[in-house]
Amino acid sequence: MGSVMGYHIAYAAFKTNDVTAVLSSLKLKDTGEVDEYNETPMSGAMLPNGWYVVWSNDLQWGWLQEGLFIKLSASYEILVSIVEETTMTFMASGFSSGKKNWTIFHDGQQRVDHIEIEGDLPAAFNEIYKRNAALQKAEDQNEQYSTDYYASIPPEVVASICAFQYDLARDDNVKFTALEPA
Repeated sequence: MGSVMGYHIAYAAFKTNDVTAVLSSLKLKDTGEVDEYNETPMSGAMLPNGWYVVWSNDLQWGWLQEGLFIKLSASYEILVSIVEETTMTFMASGFSSGKKNWTIFHDGQQRVDHIEIEGDLPAAFNEIYKRNAALQKAEDQNEQYSTDYYASIPPEVVASICAFQYDLARDDNVKFTALEPA
């Protein structure tokens, strides 16, 4: 039986200076064990810009609930990104002030230029969308089509706010550590 390639993950970024409170609200604790390549089921890291990222390799775990993010967004600005490279399904949402503010969804199985948007999108969306649409148009003229640029839109919008994207190189000062249920 072959292995499935590609990311199958979710991450949430919390604008906070109180990592302990975020982890407590998610019913998690930090083990202190370095997880450089995000191989444990869950890990977390504080970014230099004040965002704390919780990374999950388990999309079935109960923390990925819109209602939970709405509740927690009364205390924190929250960005959520779900990445399913095996099905080319990507989603990003932003929460603050006790509500979901926006969502961007791409399903490459529907069509390569599929994008659904909802709410008051971040300022960077239009530029990111236009750039990726232009790259896709050029790629579509290539007989050897292989890249889905629309898939990059949701995680790039998240990165435009918190400066973290799952598939980009990280600052050497950002250290993920394993998280486990509290």
